[in-house]
Amino acid sequence: ADELINYNSGNGQFSLRESQLRFSTNITLSANTGAQITHNLGQKLVHVSAMDSGGNRIQLDVVYNSTTQLTVTSVAGITVDIAISL
Repeated sequence: ADELINYNSGNGQFSLRESQLRFSTNITLSANTGAQITHNLGQKLVHVSAMDSGGNRIQLDVVYNSTTQLTVTSVAGITVDIAISL
């Protein structure tokens, strides 16, 4: 039940539970103010990527709080799309 890959013996297909591998959100950050994000991926060390509306990669400071949450901080106020993955 804890596996990330499911196998359907009826049709021989595998499926991946993406919701347990990746979390994404859109968030508006205030300059130099941490924003807590709950990702519920079950791992403390995750990969965090951020992109602005123009498709540019945004560098964020990340604090790994727990296996379900982290805090991100930007030096500028900006709205970003964030992807958090295992």
